[in-house]
Amino acid sequence: MSGRVGSITTDIVSDGLVFNMDAANRASYPKTGTVITDTINSATGTFNGSTFINEDNGIINFDGTDDYIDFDDILDLGILSVNMWINCDVYNSGRQFLFGKWKNSHRSYAIVLNQSATSAGSITSQISTDGGSSNVGLATYTGVINANSTWFNIGMTNDGTNVKTYVNGILGATTSIGGAYTSGTGHVAVGTILFSNDTSPLNPFNGQIANTHVYNRVLSASEVLHNYNALRGRFGL
Repeated sequence: MSGRVGSITTDIVSDGLVFNMDAANRASYPKTGTVITDTINSATGTFNGSTFINEDNGIINFDGTDDYIDFDDILDLGILSVNMWINCDVYNSGRQFLFGKWKNSHRSYAIVLNQSATSAGSITSQISTDGGSSNVGLATYTGVINANSTWFNIGMTNDGTNVKTYVNGILGATTSIGGAYTSGTGHVAVGTILFSNDTSPLNPFNGQIANTHVYNRVLSASEVLHNYNALRGRFGL
């Protein structure tokens, strides 16, 4: 199912969509100010150093030092899908968090970019099932993200048994989750993950994020590919 839901003006999958942040959607961001809105449930995120750039219909820049968007305590989902568009500025050594929620003492879920200083990076979808580090599902798609001003579509799905990572509509990694997901309080952030439920950004992202879409159901492989194809023209792909 695709089309218009609320203020969704692109042809992305709409069934199960519970969060739509898009810098190109004027209902989400009016090209000015420090507040961006989820057009589905009206959750608001606050810019913390991140800035709007009027390119590719609208994108958000993150400096890799302390920039992020804080949506506070929302989206505590045990079964979910995430889809987002990112563009890396430069190669960095180490990991950078693109999106996620910290709960209790560990990451509830996160999408992570892992890079070396010279070569293409990997994308990891991460699920914490018990609020700690001992029971985590990690699905890593290696060597696919270049820092060359190219946009990439990142997809993550979690069906409660397996977590999967997609890049540009292609499934690149699947791993089993070693336990039941547990809920908890914590901030949702774009461009980082907020450590220990406060406003301390952990491993912020250096680059641009155009949008983030979250679903309360598991998207099929064909639906993930549909979302990639729906917006690829906006980014010259």
